[in-house]
Amino acid sequence: MLTKNEIFHILSGLSNNVLVTVVAVCLGTLLGATICMLRLSRIAPLAALARVYVSIFRGIPLLIQLVFVYNGAKPALGLDLSPLEASLLVFSMNSAAYVSEIFRAGITSIDKGQWEAADSLALTRFQKMRYIIVPQAIQKVSPALVNELINLFKESALVSVITLNDIMRQAQNTVSQNYKYFEVYGLVALTFYICVLTLTQIARLLEQALNKSHGVNDD
Repeated sequence: MLTKNEIFHILSGLSNNVLVTVVAVCLGTLLGATICMLRLSRIAPLAALARVYVSIFRGIPLLIQLVFVYNGAKPALGLDLSPLEASLLVFSMNSAAYVSEIFRAGITSIDKGQWEAADSLALTRFQKMRYIIVPQAIQKVSPALVNELINLFKESALVSVITLNDIMRQAQNTVSQNYKYFEVYGLVALTFYICVLTLTQIARLLEQALNKSHGVNDD
């Protein structure tokens, strides 16, 4: 059995998992929305640049991105990134690629009639997006955005590879001292499972609230 000190030591690393996830979601959403707008832009070079960005960050495994940035930033750019800084940067940029596609799917799914209604009001393209299209798109993609949050939280265990003291790194340190593999990694697995179940339930409640506010029955 694990002692109280060992359990506390392992769980103390969870704060870094939460920090990386929250920052990545916030920055990734802002950057992702910008990339989405660029991809939908009528300016070909900007749209092409956005497509390249999305292709790179969705096509390369997150673990490789993390190791590449952490180990390559200093020799290539002279930036001596800490494990936390590298984690926040990579997770945010990676999330932005996925969030941009989520937003793009939501915007392109809006019925053509909504665009025509906006045209009839003589709104500018920016006004159409801000007042009519984007609010509807956000409602459509909210479940996908929550799934992105959950995926980021689970993937945050990868930061232990670059020595960030997250829950997985703390578990590895504990195992190296007591060799209680089953108990230690069982605690880590249970912690992630409980957190994901909690996030999933919160997401369900939010979705029900959104559906209710828009008069949609959740059967």
